[in-house]
Amino acid sequence: MSCRLSRRTLVSDALTLLREGLLEGRYGEFLLPERQLSLELGISRPTLRQALEQLEEEGLLAVKGRRQGRRVLVPAPARPIRQGPAVVRILQNNSPACFLNDYLQMKEFLAEHLCAPLTEFHVETAPGAYVNKPDAFLAQLVASRPADVWILYLSTAAMQHWFRKRGIKCVLLGSNHPGVDLDFVDEDYGAACRHAAGVFLSRGHRHLAILMSEANRPGDQACREGFEQGIRKSAHAGISCDVVVHTETAASVCRAVDRLLAYPQRPTAWLIMNARIYLTVTCHLARLGLVVGRDVSLVCRKADPYFSAMVPRVAHYERDVLRMKQQLYKIVVQHLHGAVSRRRQILIPSRFCDGESIAHVTPASPAATAASA
Repeated sequence: MSCRLSRRTLVSDALTLLREGLLEGRYGEFLLPERQLSLELGISRPTLRQALEQLEEEGLLAVKGRRQGRRVLVPAPARPIRQGPAVVRILQNNSPACFLNDYLQMKEFLAEHLCAPLTEFHVETAPGAYVNKPDAFLAQLVASRPADVWILYLSTAAMQHWFRKRGIKCVLLGSNHPGVDLDFVDEDYGAACRHAAGVFLSRGHRHLAILMSEANRPGDQACREGFEQGIRKSAHAGISCDVVVHTETAASVCRAVDRLLAYPQRPTAWLIMNARIYLTVTCHLARLGLVVGRDVSLVCRKADPYFSAMVPRVAHYERDVLRMKQQLYKIVVQHLHGAVSRRRQILIPSRFCDGESIAHVTPASPAATAASA
């Protein structure tokens, strides 16, 4: 191999050249020794090792043993050489979630890493795939837009069942609906909301609430289960948790807030599912003369760039976007190369960012609560 690499993106360029060589059968039973290979590519051995380790994770290489103190890497079993580039398509609707900063970063990462001589990356915006009965639309879409791997974002149960029943290669950016078993990468909402329950309880709150969308997506359900699990595992007595449902419109969210405020035992600490709903809740509370962080405590399950401009400072959970996009890319590449031997279902932990939206309160004693009742 006579091609030398530029210094711009050494590891990714080395990955592209080595991957092409492996898939085209350019190498024999063994790769060249690391020293010789690094000289031919014009890169350092540490840089080469990063590329080789990535190819091992993709299933294209396997460590066979050591010769003269150096690793010997073996190409994976030969696969037929495909005609034309591999195609990856991400399927999305046109909802506000498609314009969130985290999701845009993931698409940019995939485009940067999948747009290569042997692969193409396309974004398909198709609201028709998200209707209650999408079978006819999906059949037409897949026939007219063939792909080696589909990435499904915000996918409905009907969409997931359709792809699973037909054995079409796909990866979820999100979680499985009940009864579906597909590969996915998602944020660990259950763990985050177990933690949120603990944060509220540690600061004296005993009457908690969750505002949920009636869509009840898998991530929302994981939030509810995690939050309630955190309450059940608590040693504190007299804890209550109310769940109010809305349709994600501003008017519906305001009505949900009004219902919570009308409860005889008003919840003092609320878990909000996303930043857009958080903004509606805080604005409506302000309109009613209530102060976040004093009269009502809030935690938002998701982050938003505008939170840095909000007061009081918003307590929220921040996803590890870098790790999520790397894991998603890795699974997609494994599917492209036929190197997936087991289900890959990955939950990425979030980071809690504390804020002024949570008040410290003194919990009432059980005796005082009973007397007031």
